[in-house]
Amino acid sequence: MSQKNLVFLLGGDFSPEQWQDYPEILEKDITLMKQAGCNVMTLGMFAWSVLEKTEGNYDFSFLDEAIERLYAGGISVILGTPSAAMPYWLAKKYPEAARVDENMMREACVPRAFFCPSSPVYRQKVRAINEQLAKRYGNHPAVILWHISNEYQGIGCYCENCQNKFREWLKKKYNNDLNLLNRTLWNNFWSGDFSSWDEIDIPKPKSRTYGTGLYLEWKRFTTELYVDFMCAEAEPIRRFSPNIPITTNFHGCFFDLDYHKFKDYVDIISWDIYPRWHSNNVIDEAVKAGFTYDMCRSFLHKPFYIMENTPNVANFETPNTTKRPNMNILSSVQAVGHGADMIGYFQWRQSRGGYEKTHGAIVDHSGRDDTRIFKEICNLGKLLAENKEICGTSQKAEVAIIYDWETRWTLDNIVAFGGKNKKYLDTCLKHYAYFRRNSIDVDIIGQDSDISKYKIVIAPMLYLIKHSTIERFCEYTKNGGTLVATYITGIVDENDMCYLGGFPADELKDVFGIWAEETDSLKSGITVKVCADEEEFEAVDYCEYIHSVTADIIATFESDYFKGMPAALRNSYGKGTAYYIGFRDNGKYLNHFYDKITHEFEHYSPADGVFSSKRFSDDAEYLLLQNFNAENTTVKIPPDYCAPDGRPMPETFDIPGYGVKILKNRK
Repeated sequence: MSQKNLVFLLGGDFSPEQWQDYPEILEKDITLMKQAGCNVMTLGMFAWSVLEKTEGNYDFSFLDEAIERLYAGGISVILGTPSAAMPYWLAKKYPEAARVDENMMREACVPRAFFCPSSPVYRQKVRAINEQLAKRYGNHPAVILWHISNEYQGIGCYCENCQNKFREWLKKKYNNDLNLLNRTLWNNFWSGDFSSWDEIDIPKPKSRTYGTGLYLEWKRFTTELYVDFMCAEAEPIRRFSPNIPITTNFHGCFFDLDYHKFKDYVDIISWDIYPRWHSNNVIDEAVKAGFTYDMCRSFLHKPFYIMENTPNVANFETPNTTKRPNMNILSSVQAVGHGADMIGYFQWRQSRGGYEKTHGAIVDHSGRDDTRIFKEICNLGKLLAENKEICGTSQKAEVAIIYDWETRWTLDNIVAFGGKNKKYLDTCLKHYAYFRRNSIDVDIIGQDSDISKYKIVIAPMLYLIKHSTIERFCEYTKNGGTLVATYITGIVDENDMCYLGGFPADELKDVFGIWAEETDSLKSGITVKVCADEEEFEAVDYCEYIHSVTADIIATFESDYFKGMPAALRNSYGKGTAYYIGFRDNGKYLNHFYDKITHEFEHYSPADGVFSSKRFSDDAEYLLLQNFNAENTTVKIPPDYCAPDGRPMPETFDIPGYGVKILKNRK
């Protein structure tokens, strides 16, 4: 489909199975959907107990009717597979389908998504119903996308089958050589060598293996197991419905699964996001949302879908703060500005009963079309339709930040650096915030990603660095790139083994021109003074005792035993430059630092609290302004921008509180 024929998708999770006793609801819903400008609905993800009331007895009548009536109303369907919530008949007859927790207790009343991903019988039952769905709807003109399961949890199962699968995975990785595994993971610590494969158990809290490389292997195995489960789910879909793309909904910077491992097995990246807009600082939430959107776009470097966000309250949050007026439009335009081509909501109509009966919905329990939220979604539908030419356009990022799941797993698991939570994600967000506030687009990439195209690559707290990453960092910098790293970088390799010869690891000492001797974890409330360019800053949480070998010192510690030692350094390496920041700060120094090294980038800050993003087509660029302030804010725009319809715009104008403005610059 050409870009000019694309339209933004707007819709939500629709559950007609809950309303079979209310036939008038379906008819009214379709009328309301069209009124709101919704053009897609997601169906079926939690309908297994209705689709298959007893084993092997399928009834698709409600789904047939819903899909046909939606299609007749001009509304497309994203069809979900129902594996996230097994029916009770399955759980009772096949208890082995349920997850076993770390206390070796099998889930009795199986919570949503707490299935065993290795269970043969569960895979068989999932495959059977997915095959029925694919055969029945795989070529239906209403169905535009398959939604595989829902928010895979990835917390792992400790049943005997998963234990054995883990052992087999280790055997394959280590060529059936137990001595190789023992040596690679340094198992002779605390008399931890294995003499037989069946001595290996899944690492559990308080076990000897929990703080070791075996834990990292377990996290990798768990991700691969869920990827395998997803692919097994998708196989009948691919076979009987080969022309319809598939997705599965990722869930923010979710701790337990490395989404980089999933991206090559889906056609479209989709994302569920629930910012705490008015419970936390709105600007901070906007930065975090932008970070996750940019990660989402960067997986496949193409537009993505927001599959879920809430139109009002999220019932699981404390407090249940409502979205303020205009926030639905503001948050949606932010997502579009970062590459979203769909805005989806959970949920279309508020459930009458069950856990999420108080969760926000486009249509609430009143069923009215004059509620604040419904009218706001109507306005959003109009805005997306009016700006459909932006759909399918691209981003251009010359800066990348590395966010690495394996680093987060190992950092949060190690007993060091001042506690369990090392604030790895928060640190990445602090670096990202500078670029967001200055309208410099950023890709959020993984450690294994290609970095050659970026002008600046930032790797905050990359505690775990693979040997291959060291090689790429060296090559990248040698060829003219700008590399930025921080404290606690290059400590362990891909096996969670400490590098020998000093930190950062191996050739990185040459790249950065330093040797980091010690890392001090500061107590809460303790700061260390830092000076740079005749300005004062404060170090918090971490300070490193660093020796310069070839690097120039650009900031210095001025208190404690660090006094007079380098706090930040710059080193020339080949044609490029490498920077090392040896302390954590509250963000003030990062702003100063990035002001210095991004001088060649176009900085554009419309106003405090107002963010902007760009999307590019072949003949135009689009500027999407987002006011995250509660009050009217005056903004100044770059030259040559006009309204999307070509009307000229003044150089300065006001954007209402939580308002947006979309502009266009014809190339």
